[in-house]
Amino acid sequence: MRVVKLGIKHPHRAYIAFVAIEEEGEETWAPIGRLKCPWGDLARFQETEAKWEAIASASARASDVDAEVVELTFGCFDKTNSLNYWAGNYAGVTAVSDPEAFRKLHSIRWEEFVDSLCFEDDGELILSLDASMELARRLAMNDPSKVQSELAKVLNEAREEHFELVSLGRLGKKRWTISGSSTRPRIEDLTEAAAIIEGWLGAAKVQEWNEI
Repeated sequence: MRVVKLGIKHPHRAYIAFVAIEEEGEETWAPIGRLKCPWGDLARFQETEAKWEAIASASARASDVDAEVVELTFGCFDKTNSLNYWAGNYAGVTAVSDPEAFRKLHSIRWEEFVDSLCFEDDGELILSLDASMELARRLAMNDPSKVQSELAKVLNEAREEHFELVSLGRLGKKRWTISGSSTRPRIEDLTEAAAIIEGWLGAAKVQEWNEI
C-alpha cells in the first residue's frame, strides 16, 4: 500500500491505496496508527503531530469569552475565510490559510508576536491562543470603529433575543423559560468580551449586564 494523502482533521487519518495485485485499485481511509507499511514521511508527521499536541495543550485554557473576542473580531475583517478558529477542533487554536496574503492585506507582521508554539503545517500558519488573541487585537486596532459597530450590533441582537424569550415565559409559555435562561450566559460572555475589546481600543466601558 502507499499513502496518497493525509486528512486535515485531527486525529489524522491517511488515505491509502493498495498496490498488491489482488487488491490493486482499492483505496480507503485508515488511522495513522494502523499503517503497517514503510512511510518516508513518518518522522515529519510525528514532529508535526507533536507540535499540534503542544499548541493544543497550551491553548486548552481558552474560555467562551476568548472565543467571543476572537470570533467577533475575525468576523469583522476576515472576508476571505482565511482564519479558522478552533483549528483541528482544538480550543484557542487558529489556522491562517494564506499567511503571506493575509499579512499584506491587513498589514500584520507575524514575526512581532508569533510565539514558540506557533508553526507552519502544509502552508497554514497555526497560532496559539495567545497569538490568536494578539492577532484579534491588532486587527481591531486597524479599524476600531468597525469593531465597535459590530460589537454593538451583536450585543443588541443577543439582548433582544433574551428579552423576547423572557417575555414569552412571563406570558405563560413555559417552554420558552429555559431558552430565555440559556441566553443569559452568552450575554455575560459577550459583555466580558466587549470589555476586553474596548480595553484594547481605549473606548468607553461597555454597559454591564447587571445594569440592564
